[in-house]
Amino acid sequence: MVIRIFADREPYTSYGASIGGDEGFVLSVSPIDAPACPADLSVVPAERYLGLPESLRRMPAFAYGPAALIGAAFEAGCLDYLREPWNLSELFARSTRIKLPRTEGGGFVMELESATLRILAPLHAELTLTEPERKLLRILMLNAGRPVPRAALCFALWGDEGRRSRAPDVHISSIRRRLEEAYPGMGEIIKATRGLGYRLLAKTCA
Repeated sequence: MVIRIFADREPYTSYGASIGGDEGFVLSVSPIDAPACPADLSVVPAERYLGLPESLRRMPAFAYGPAALIGAAFEAGCLDYLREPWNLSELFARSTRIKLPRTEGGGFVMELESATLRILAPLHAELTLTEPERKLLRILMLNAGRPVPRAALCFALWGDEGRRSRAPDVHISSIRRRLEEAYPGMGEIIKATRGLGYRLLAKTCA
């Protein structure tokens, strides 16, 4: 899992680039005004997170800051909140809960770990995804049941929500085709939402 911390103050700006924990975390620290970059998880100051457009708040993110902003940050959609002060051990421990997105819908249960998609029901199967496919399916699974705007899909691929490209559609079509090949009818679990993006017809499960 690649975790990017957007840091505007100590001690977070001193964490530096490193590999931490026993679970394969790759950590990088960027200044608060650095260009956006795709990551599996962004860790963002609460004030900045609350100022992001709604489409970008669909990206997996933890907010951090004072206790007074916890409620607003969760209401805005963050996955978790790090009350200051926090350290890397706490961050890695909390991050484990989002490492394996698992969803259930249409009679199918699937789990994503790294580049491997495990279809757990009705029968077990595994698909190895390309990196763009992994990024897009992951954000769909983490937002299961909700439309994911194209801007968020572009951000997942390139860290740039404004890029005009058909690449998200091409990769989504590839995912659908591969799901359909694994189980007839499974490709229909991903639906286009007119004027927005795509939605995974499923719900998050334990």
